[in-house]
Amino acid sequence: MKHISILLLIVTACTAHALPYNNSIADDLNTDFPAFTKPFIGTNEQLKSNKNALYIAANTTNYGAGTWVKIASSSFGYNNNGITIIIDAAGQVWQRIYDGKTLQSQWAIPEGLPDTTDVTPYVQSLVNEARDKKIVFDNSRQYRFGTIYSPAFSYHIDFNYSKIYPPINAASGFAMIFLYPVWNSLTTGLYNGNKNQATSSNKRKIGKIVIEHAIVDLEHGITAFAIASLSGAHNTIIEEFNVSNNTIKNYSNKAIAFLTDPLVTDSTGYGLKYVADSNTIKNGGPFGGLALVKDANIGDTAIYIKTVDGEPIIDRLESGTGRYFNIGTHLNAGTTPAIDKGGYATTHKVFRLKSFVISDTNNSYARLHFTAGGYSNTNGWADSAKGLTAPVIKNAMIIPVSQHSFPLLFAMPNYSGSAGSRSLAMHTHNETMDAAQKNMFPGLQFMLPGIKGKFTICNVHYDSIIIDKPLPVSITNKLLILIGKPGDAIGLLGYVKQSFMRNNTIEYNGHAFALSGATKQKIFNVGMDNTVLIEKNTAAYHWMTCEINKGVSTAFRGLIPGAFDNIKLVKADNWITINNPANYRVTTKNLGFGTVKVLTNANIADADITPGNSIAVTDIGLFQSGHYRYKVIDFDTSGNIKKIKFARYNYNSGDTVAGGFEATYTAGKFSRSYSDYFGEGGTFANLIFNDNTFKWTTRNAGGGGYHISGYARKFTINGGSYTSSEETPFEFEGDSVTLTGVKIFNYTFTGAVPMPSLSATNGGYGRGAQGFAIIYNKNVDINSCEFNAYQPSSGKWGSYSGTFLLAPAGGGAATQKKFSFRNNIIRGVRTYLFNVQNKINVNGINYPSFYWENWVVSDNRITVSDSYFDAGIYGYYAGASMRIYGNTIIRQNASANQVTLFPANQCPNPLYFDSTSNYDVKIWGNKYFAKPVVNNSYKISKINWQDIYDVDGIKFMGTEILKGNSSTK
Repeated sequence: MKHISILLLIVTACTAHALPYNNSIADDLNTDFPAFTKPFIGTNEQLKSNKNALYIAANTTNYGAGTWVKIASSSFGYNNNGITIIIDAAGQVWQRIYDGKTLQSQWAIPEGLPDTTDVTPYVQSLVNEARDKKIVFDNSRQYRFGTIYSPAFSYHIDFNYSKIYPPINAASGFAMIFLYPVWNSLTTGLYNGNKNQATSSNKRKIGKIVIEHAIVDLEHGITAFAIASLSGAHNTIIEEFNVSNNTIKNYSNKAIAFLTDPLVTDSTGYGLKYVADSNTIKNGGPFGGLALVKDANIGDTAIYIKTVDGEPIIDRLESGTGRYFNIGTHLNAGTTPAIDKGGYATTHKVFRLKSFVISDTNNSYARLHFTAGGYSNTNGWADSAKGLTAPVIKNAMIIPVSQHSFPLLFAMPNYSGSAGSRSLAMHTHNETMDAAQKNMFPGLQFMLPGIKGKFTICNVHYDSIIIDKPLPVSITNKLLILIGKPGDAIGLLGYVKQSFMRNNTIEYNGHAFALSGATKQKIFNVGMDNTVLIEKNTAAYHWMTCEINKGVSTAFRGLIPGAFDNIKLVKADNWITINNPANYRVTTKNLGFGTVKVLTNANIADADITPGNSIAVTDIGLFQSGHYRYKVIDFDTSGNIKKIKFARYNYNSGDTVAGGFEATYTAGKFSRSYSDYFGEGGTFANLIFNDNTFKWTTRNAGGGGYHISGYARKFTINGGSYTSSEETPFEFEGDSVTLTGVKIFNYTFTGAVPMPSLSATNGGYGRGAQGFAIIYNKNVDINSCEFNAYQPSSGKWGSYSGTFLLAPAGGGAATQKKFSFRNNIIRGVRTYLFNVQNKINVNGINYPSFYWENWVVSDNRITVSDSYFDAGIYGYYAGASMRIYGNTIIRQNASANQVTLFPANQCPNPLYFDSTSNYDVKIWGNKYFAKPVVNNSYKISKINWQDIYDVDGIKFMGTEILKGNSSTK
């Protein structure tokens, strides 16, 4: 009876889709049955060859071993994957007994393979069978595989802390795990997305994809670890793409990314949730986190360096031969600060790595051998065959050159060559290709599109190179793919409803976070409400830590030559006359939001008119040096004079309002900030930064290495610490920015400890600590933060320490409403606490070209540095209604105890504030631990200023405007 009961149990179980594994069944199957009831015992291959119909159970001994039951005598409808299903030679179907939820990597990947084996086909077959299942890898092995094309269904890969590498002869793949659901393949089961852009009510939904616990070394050769791309996958939704708890190093382009089409329509594929949590991501390109261990002198062609974190140096150098770097210091080895002539913008001096030697006693130390050269944006690299042209100091850091500052140093030539040959010849000669040929160097590594393996340059000639191995196939006009190009750790391009980037440790990359929004203001008939949460991350040594691009530029372009250059505006008028009217024409066109009048270049046919080369009725924008936004209402072409009618736009109501242009002046450009086609252009609705620790940026010549820079409708920065050296940490543009509880530390490199250093100013001295933020937002609330700037007190250093640079808000359709700066601690103000960008000259005096309608600075503790320049704490007047009260101002140097509140010759901009538009300033209840001075040279006749009067021996202006200040020393 025992045997009969077992057989009945097996038959019953065979009707289930996934058979639960049961040890007692497995044991009983190995007992001494009569021949026809004994289980088959052998390898997977032997079971596949079985023709005996009497077997009803099997035990396999390879591919991780397993227990199987026969579930059908016909193979119709079954996939012979060898993982969970085997179809034998008789057509009988065997199913593995397991929990139905978890697949093991050894079920697909053969045992005993050398670690160098490319297991891509095995991993691909495993993922193809993982619908709604989890794959667990055997961490006693390491794996090499290329691009795995991710099926369009839910699955979970747990690499179980296995070591993952690309194949030794990998092709230039896009990602190791690549979800791209617009392909159709019988071998991978990939979903062929609906390429018809017509909106479908039956959208394809791809479920939750989780990739975790991998230890990945991409060896600088393959582009990324994991990417989800919905580019072209219309009417498709990914419910969640989750890449967490991985360690990723030595990558190019992106380590992790989610991509959609940047120009959104109602049918565009998009994501509901994107998660990158608790990853460690390092070394997106060479030269990260390296500092000199001793001084070097003029003429030296070698320097001694170390990793700043004590990690092995090999990963930071092995893709660097033939690549370029700067030495970041404005100090030499002497006692007097001086420009390092091997430094940045003043000389464009660059260095190219020839070779390196790693220390025998400490693998975090090395000696670099280099050649020095110059750079131009016309000819690229110019080798000087010299070494250092000035001494450099210990602790100066190696700074990877950036593509923005030195674009031609990243140019690669197009080559042709014959199969079997090691010689590649330039295909084309032109200025760019000739500059690219100069980047070829013995030891430089590259890949070729679609060809497996890395190649190394052995010799370089005028128009050809010799490589280390023969070409496997002939190539014609192929662009080399540079190995070791700086990469971004976590990327997001397009529209994902919710993105969570949390608890990651990211070091030595181009960007820690590279974001670019979708272009539509509205998506799927609802307001764009995409939110990105960047929380509790630690990031250090990036070109920029987080950059937020606007996707597709929405400024007017294609209207040549300069239809809006230096346009004359007349106060209260609504019309402008464009320049060179014969170069343009007016017609009607349906641009995707109904048929409207458009202005375009005269030589553009109707069929070729796009929102990118035209101006349309309903477009909204602003004139340079203006406060309000204006909506295009109509075009007038009478008399061959092309005029455009505008109306002042109210963002809150969505209506136009009376008033016309706000002032009479010559405006610069007119920039479109909103259109019914583009929306606001590359916009994220909400960007939230909570409790992050960001340190050191390394953008070279020209500055701009911000920790956070870009555009969003709403920025919220809560807590966290942001440490910079000679860089401004924040640049915000959008509707609003709120900073609460943030701590900023701005330093200047002095040689005492390693930290990045940038160029000297053109005047010849060091840059200094730089400002705290550049702010373009319409609504600003900075509350309960701590801002610290540290630099030597010598006047030889830069004057921007401790400054907030205020600027006109160019993006979006709203005007600048409120600026609030309250309850903050500020240390190290050198010239201005608030300075302005974009000034307009009126009667020989520069005034801000913009203003907030309400401007409040209250209850702050402001400390000016020993070398304070007395230019003015509050800088220029940037508010229509200004309230300054309850602040405490301290000067560190008691012997020079004067502080200037406003600089000389400053007053409200008379273009905006005259007898018809009053200006309101009140200053009261402030305490000065130094003598406050308000310059009296800004009296203007058309504004109701009162005569000067005297309080406690201090001269102020206006009984209702400046009053009630007390002086405490």
